[in-house]
Amino acid sequence: MKVQRVLARTVIFSVVLSAKAIAYSDLRRYACTANAGSDAIEEFEAAGVAGVLTKPLDLQSLEKFLARL
Repeated sequence: MKVQRVLARTVIFSVVLSAKAIAYSDLRRYACTANAGSDAIEEFEAAGVAGVLTKPLDLQSLEKFLARL
């Protein structure tokens, strides 16, 4: 019984997240990561991320990144 309730909550949560994703699908997503490898950036882009900012942040990089928005 307890497992069924957990599964039901998981399904409901997944449906709510999917509905929210559809509702906000026109929003661009950006990532900030310490993993600056080209493979990681390609994975972000494949996931639909519009831009990736790598850490450590410096003011010049942040200004360039924000100017492109």
